Amino acid sequence: MEVARLRLKAPILRLQAERLFRRALDAARKRKDPALEAEVEAEIGNIYFRRYDAMAHRRVVVGAIHDFDWSMAMANPHYTKDMLLDQTVPLPESGETDLARAEEHYRAGVRSDAASVAANSALLGMLAATDRDEELLDAARTFAAAADTSADAWLALGLALWRLHHGMAADSAFERALARMPAAEREPLEDLSTATGGRPSRCA
Repeated sequence: MEVARLRLKAPILRLQAERLFRRALDAARKRKDPALEAEVEAEIGNIYFRRYDAMAHRRVVVGAIHDFDWSMAMANPHYTKDMLLDQTVPLPESGETDLARAEEHYRAGVRSDAASVAANSALLGMLAATDRDEELLDAARTFAAAADTSADAWLALGLALWRLHHGMAADSAFERALARMPAAEREPLEDLSTATGGRPSRCA
């Protein structure tokens, strides 16, 4: 699997990387190793999600293109963006097939190992990126229930709750995440002096 990850770093070798990941997936299934199976499913899903991310939010020009006014662009930082939005429309369903394939692999990984950090993190990231907030919260709750001792699971739940403006519940989830972290990871998060430049926190 490490060879496949190396192949991902070179665009011309990404198809080869996918083939290697699929071999690793077959091997994990034969070995009946659900944790490894979930990890490989997440890696394959990531390949498709990167393809989606490269295609998503593309726009196409409609109508006549107006001349670009450099003086307006220098005077108004929003000019270029506003002009492009006015003269283009979103390209419908751009990358949607790759997004569906990514989700299929992420969910397969979670089915293989409900406590998998790799598969759950990938699924939650995809749901957040596509603004599927209610599904994000459901998936985060499922992750936390399956991996009660995992700080990652409770952090994910806290972030999902915070995103949906459930502040008190998010605080509780974050506290549980901190309690499950090793001391070395927990201390920088509990010490607000880093964020306040060495000044005492007003929360103290």
